[in-house]
Amino acid sequence: VMPTMKTIDMRDAKLPANRWVSEVLKSEVQKRIDAGEQAMLFINRRGYAPITLCRACGHQVGCDDCDARMVEHRFQNRLVCHQCGETKEMPTKCPSCDAEGRMAPVGPGVERLGEEAAELFPDARIATLSSDMYGSARALKAEIEAIAAGGADIVIGTQLVAKGHNFPNLTLVGVIDADLGLQGSDLRAAERTFQLMR
Repeated sequence: VMPTMKTIDMRDAKLPANRWVSEVLKSEVQKRIDAGEQAMLFINRRGYAPITLCRACGHQVGCDDCDARMVEHRFQNRLVCHQCGETKEMPTKCPSCDAEGRMAPVGPGVERLGEEAAELFPDARIATLSSDMYGSARALKAEIEAIAAGGADIVIGTQLVAKGHNFPNLTLVGVIDADLGLQGSDLRAAERTFQLMR
């Protein structure tokens, strides 16, 4: 049996800057917390923000090795290339125009979503899961088991938590930036996105 799905058009949500959880989703998550159930906020994007750019000149920080965009990983305080694995320190000034203090994260990642959830639900127990946030498979497995045992009210994760786990108290999944998987040149993107959400 397919779960009930509802689409929220974020163009109509009128959210403040740097917010991705709509009022409708926020209300539904709170209902689950109040009922002693679990909610998941799913975003298939590791790190804090997928783009780091200069607000002075628009320069986007790219990988020196493969030219992909560098992704901010705030818990590591580094930029990471998700294509080749290269890392570099967070720049304090723009590598292109030398402007100080103008580098800004753009867009949501799992870490940023965790930060937003902590602000929206300050009393909730929040578990944020991503493949690069745990040092070992054992630590990740222990966290997943704790969640399944009711150790978190809100689970925030990437595709790592989307399939193959049994969270018996999980009654709501909010997919953030659901059309993210439709971007790019993959001809099967729509099918992959549907399968991931199913």
